Amino acid sequence: MLILKPNKQSIKKAVEFLKKGKIIVYPTETCYALGCDVTNEKACKRIFEIKKRSKKKKLPIIVANLKMAKEYACFNKDALKLAKAFWPGPLTLLLKKKENFLVLLEKA
Repeated sequence: MLILKPNKQSIKKAVEFLKKGKIIVYPTETCYALGCDVTNEKACKRIFEIKKRSKKKKLPIIVANLKMAKEYACFNKDALKLAKAFWPGPLTLLLKKKENFLVLLEKA
């Protein structure tokens, strides 16, 4: 395991790992999280394996901004208003994924 200090070089290295389908551990505002490229089905399956997580439970995704979130999720008027008011920041929204979101994990 490689442990990196929080700096720009480390972020670049983490992005390299993600692009290669690897799993990373990163800090959030409340705890540490496992992360992968959400568009990489093999990497997503690995997260389920590592966590021994039921396929019935969905995985959250972390996005850089509202534009990126709109690529993956459907926003209604209220969700959009909240995102605009509180992002960037510690606000989690539970949204329906877009139908064209191509990661097709096995159905539970």
